[in-house]
Amino acid sequence: LSLDINGKKVKRSYSISSTPSRPHSLEITVKRVPAPRDEPSAPPGLVSNWLHDNMRVGSKIEVNAPMGKFTNFANPSHKLLLISAGSGITPMMSMSRWICDTVSNIDIVFVHSARSPEDIIFRQELEMMSTRYPNFELAITITRPQPGQSWCGYTGRINDTILPAITPDYKERTVYVCGSNPFMKATKELLQK
Repeated sequence: LSLDINGKKVKRSYSISSTPSRPHSLEITVKRVPAPRDEPSAPPGLVSNWLHDNMRVGSKIEVNAPMGKFTNFANPSHKLLLISAGSGITPMMSMSRWICDTVSNIDIVFVHSARSPEDIIFRQELEMMSTRYPNFELAITITRPQPGQSWCGYTGRINDTILPAITPDYKERTVYVCGSNPFMKATKELLQK
């Protein structure tokens, strides 16, 4: 996106969360970003928060052409393992929506990590997909459960105990990972181990 914020031209990239099987809409998923907890005087997410505060139906923005190669078209597979954390869920949703919309014969295990149940982006749609499509298995793990919150799913970071419990055949799957750089590094190391 190319935006004019307070008289300055600002560019930010966002992953597309919509699917090519629904060609008349283009979605990005933008999370409001607070100031860092360890540095509350630091500015919050400039563009993300501006979009939340200023975009309305009918607003016009400049969008540049999509780019990148994070797509399941590049590595066709009948068995996928999609692992995401936080807002890294957006490209996984695009791929999952396309596969479900086209009723492709692809077996998906979708593993998502979120801080708390309230932080699960697309939760209702993911749960609907897992009940509607027999080849779509969903597993969510919460890393920061809160006292008094009801949660019956996995708890903790994705590790060498949780991953095989969710999908014992993970070594036979084509894996896509998206999230923060530390999350992707830790997940890659886990898979290599």
